[in-house]
Amino acid sequence: MPPVTHHWKSDGLTCPALTSKQARAIGLSGTGKSVPVSQDYPEDLRCVWEPREGPATKVVLAITVPADQSAADEFWQSAPYNGDWNHGARPVSGVGEAAFLVTAWPQEPWITVRSGNATLSISLHRKKWQSEHDPEMETLAAVLPFIARDALAHLLPA
Repeated sequence: MPPVTHHWKSDGLTCPALTSKQARAIGLSGTGKSVPVSQDYPEDLRCVWEPREGPATKVVLAITVPADQSAADEFWQSAPYNGDWNHGARPVSGVGEAAFLVTAWPQEPWITVRSGNATLSISLHRKKWQSEHDPEMETLAAVLPFIARDALAHLLPA
């Protein structure tokens, strides 16, 4: 497990603004809309962006920030697609302390990021993927690390 370099708090979390030129290039910008958290995973915040134009129809960000580092470590071990090579997960450098990107059909492109006691999961949706080898999947997936960086920059230090 990567060493922890940050500690974040869950109080006061709000949806971040997407500001990267990569996100804007596919029609994603502005502050996400807070929506009810998932009942399937412990989440502190869930945000959604639904652009009017561009190839993506929705981006979902889920942030989990346990106060206790051991709980954060345990959650990271069970995070969706965290290093799940069966789903095509591959490591991404330069985003948090660890990050995995998934582009395995029929799953939506997905990135899971660890930063200190926080885990971020971001998925990118379309109305319909053309096929297992849809060229748009890799193009859109390449934007996920930039969305993750915008979200990480918005976390609040504990």
